[in-house]
Amino acid sequence: MPDSREVLDAVEEQFRAWHAVDPTWPVRFVAGRPVDGDCLILLFQWNQLPEIFGCRINLTRYAALFGPSDAKSLATNFVTNDLAGPPGEGVFLDVDWARGLVPASDAVRWVWVERHEQTDPDE
Repeated sequence: MPDSREVLDAVEEQFRAWHAVDPTWPVRFVAGRPVDGDCLILLFQWNQLPEIFGCRINLTRYAALFGPSDAKSLATNFVTNDLAGPPGEGVFLDVDWARGLVPASDAVRWVWVERHEQTDPDE
């Protein structure tokens, strides 16, 4: 399985490719960061809304859902499937996952977060 930096680079490339084909595609990549080798933090905006949404992806679990688990395949699955529709409202979590990626990291609305991930493991 690829490490989280490789997947992050592939996700960014997928966003660039989608916007090159369709500049009106409603999802915009904001920032991302690899975490602990097999997790990834991704921040994005939907449809020019001011809210920033974020997700924390455990790549080991995510890769188990799909056939090929190389960086490009995982990124393609995420960008084309998981971001195919609006993310909903999201939830505010008391975590520092977005710190340093955006000015107001406490205003990030988190989506697709499993219950056991809703607190910062370093606390």
